[in-house]
Amino acid sequence: MTKATPIYEALAGGVHIVTLPGSSIRITPILQRGTSVPWHFRHTVEEAQEKGGFDVCINAQWYDLSLGTTGNEGIAVLGTGERYGSSFPSLWSVSQTSNYKWVVQYGDPPSNAYTGIGGLCPLVVDNLKYGENNQYSRQLVNSVPRGEPLARHRQFLTQRSSARFAALNIAKNKGKAGFGILLDGSIVVIVEQDDTAKLTYYEFRELFVERNCIHAMGCDGSDSVFLYYDNTWEVSASFIKNNTQTSGLGFRIDG
Repeated sequence: MTKATPIYEALAGGVHIVTLPGSSIRITPILQRGTSVPWHFRHTVEEAQEKGGFDVCINAQWYDLSLGTTGNEGIAVLGTGERYGSSFPSLWSVSQTSNYKWVVQYGDPPSNAYTGIGGLCPLVVDNLKYGENNQYSRQLVNSVPRGEPLARHRQFLTQRSSARFAALNIAKNKGKAGFGILLDGSIVVIVEQDDTAKLTYYEFRELFVERNCIHAMGCDGSDSVFLYYDNTWEVSASFIKNNTQTSGLGFRIDG
């Protein structure tokens, strides 16, 4: 069987989209390990791409400026069973089994994940959009505008609130990065470069909805965003972030 080919689009305003078609797309964290950075993170990404054969690489979790993977906001799971980073149960994770089944859940990656990444901002989960507040398909008595909706009201949700989404939407003119999953397992990666960013987080979310993603997650943004595709830096992180980043994601079409 012939391996599928990635599809790259460059839209106006510095928006870059890579679609990886197929049911066997592998996601793998790219990590800068240790307590000191031996070289710029872009070199770590280039080395990981060469070794792992990734079709596209982007930045991943938020992080603090303490170096080493424990500064990552969320757990990264490698195919070796190794887990790195800090638990971040208030955000979302995307994981895979060894046979490419996607697992999207609130909190850290499950203990039996083959690969995966935590610390993500929800954009779409099971076709339900996320935003700054809860929205319902009808007027409801005692509805919760933000936070956990009442159990009896969940069936009427058309949008669910996320505190991280709300915080990110405030910073409108900032770079954005994320990825979405289609029903057949295909992946859509979207990066809006920081120096020309104009999209709201809602508009960024809709790019995934328009491409029929049933799940979509946002990664670290601002001048942290990068896109390494076809051995080319289509989008580069800033000098400071390139010297402090510790977490990225590689996606590879396996069949």
